[in-house]
Amino acid sequence: MQGQNAMAQLQVAPSAIYMDENNTTERIVIRNSSTETVEVAIEMLFGYPATDSEGNVYFKHYESIDEDQPSAIEWIRIYPRFFNLNPGERQTVRFAARPPDGLPSGEYWARPAVVAQLPSVVEAVEGENISTQFNLRKRTILSLNYRMGEVNTGISVNSFSAEVEGTEIKLTADLERLGNAAFLGHYNVRLIDAGGTVRKTEKKEIAVYKDQKRSIRFDSTDLDSGTYSAELELFTDERNSEGIIQASTSISTTTFTIP
Repeated sequence: MQGQNAMAQLQVAPSAIYMDENNTTERIVIRNSSTETVEVAIEMLFGYPATDSEGNVYFKHYESIDEDQPSAIEWIRIYPRFFNLNPGERQTVRFAARPPDGLPSGEYWARPAVVAQLPSVVEAVEGENISTQFNLRKRTILSLNYRMGEVNTGISVNSFSAEVEGTEIKLTADLERLGNAAFLGHYNVRLIDAGGTVRKTEKKEIAVYKDQKRSIRFDSTDLDSGTYSAELELFTDERNSEGIIQASTSISTTTFTIP
């Protein structure tokens, strides 16, 4: 369908915006590489990655924001906020921070959402005198972190355990975020057999805005019976450090047995 193709070809960069008291303006570029004109609006949301009781990650969105939440959405200005983007065109959107006086040191968060909407699409039902009208709408959610004064972060693993469930190994880590800013880094997990050979690994980005219970799962069908250790390393990557607050590396281990 043409409309869906246009949605897929709306490109936004960068996906993360970092601002501070010395850098109060930033921008993103939105490009329409489709053949259709797209209506674009910029919305501001508040939320962050969180985990459920099983350790699965989801985006926690707040419809209403308590005063104790580190929200920046009330004082971030957006120019322009609404526009049409013709085929092949690009639009620069600027963000300007206007924090209130006396804002305490720390990191404040917002989630700009680029909302693209095409004109109504009408589809006829084949063989019937019936047509259906619907709107196509796509929302791309970005992150915006504003740092005020002295900011720091870190990560502590309060517990790390492994459980064999049938043909699956489930690792669970209770993570405590330290400091007054989000921990934006990576985790690296290694499964090591009794002979010291690394049998499985997984490396992924991780964002810890508030304390989390994080689960990581591995297939065990290709592992022999025996005792294994699991090593969890959490770190910030100095090689890709733009906008990232550096933190000390945390390493935790646990053991488990495959019967």
